Amino acid sequence: YVPVNPTLFSPMPAVEVPAAPLLEPRDPQPWLDLAAIRHPRLHAELLRLNPEQLQAVISDRPALLVRAQVGSGKTTVLTQRLLWLHLRCGIPLQQMAVLTFTRKAAAEIRRRVEELDVDAGERSPEAFRWFGTFHGVARALLQRSPALADVGLRPGFGVLDEAARDGLWRRLIAEHGLDIKYASRLATRVQAHRQGQARFGAMQRDDDLARLLDLARDEKRRLNVVDFDDLLELAAALPAPEPPLAAVLVDEFQDCEPREIALLRRLVQPGVQFYAVG
Repeated sequence: YVPVNPTLFSPMPAVEVPAAPLLEPRDPQPWLDLAAIRHPRLHAELLRLNPEQLQAVISDRPALLVRAQVGSGKTTVLTQRLLWLHLRCGIPLQQMAVLTFTRKAAAEIRRRVEELDVDAGERSPEAFRWFGTFHGVARALLQRSPALADVGLRPGFGVLDEAARDGLWRRLIAEHGLDIKYASRLATRVQAHRQGQARFGAMQRDDDLARLLDLARDEKRRLNVVDFDDLLELAAALPAPEPPLAAVLVDEFQDCEPREIALLRRLVQPGVQFYAVG
């Protein structure tokens, strides 16, 4: 259980995990007593946590990274932390962003919250507006942003799935007679290009990939659509949401790549609680 600087988000180094938690112990009893009175089902779940997990839930650190092995209850700890921030610290659910890598994980966290917080089930879906996958939260940010035009989009924009995106690329290649090497691996090439790798495989010279991406960008703007990669990049370019978030929680933090880190940088403004498990 490692305190982290919320402004850094640097990749986690491959170091040996300490045998003992680095958190200063806090007395969990006041929270347990309050939960026993007001939230009996939550109290029963809290009693199942081991001492280290409980300390990670009630820590007063503004930024915390929970590192533990697969199957050790990290998502449970994240959910309990969410409820601690909501029920004990008074942060409304709609001012929390909970980001996951799968819809199933996001739905599971929401289900647990609704089961353990007696009032959560009575709330509208709007209370969970920022609960979802990275792409889902990015889409919601774009849909709600008054600065949508600043990133070249209009209200009601669509999202291309991988098949539609690939079809757009093929059409532009044919229409403009572009020379694209390794066309059967175009998605991999585009990802490498985004990371600064202009050439791929045994290529000895540049081809028309850069022009293809420029044409695709302009065509997507004309059609008012984005692909999944655009969602992350455009959302990271927007101002922070209003009203501002009070807490950002991330599941499977070790899987974050640069565009997801950029989105987290946008969301975690000064004063925002940051909590990650991985």
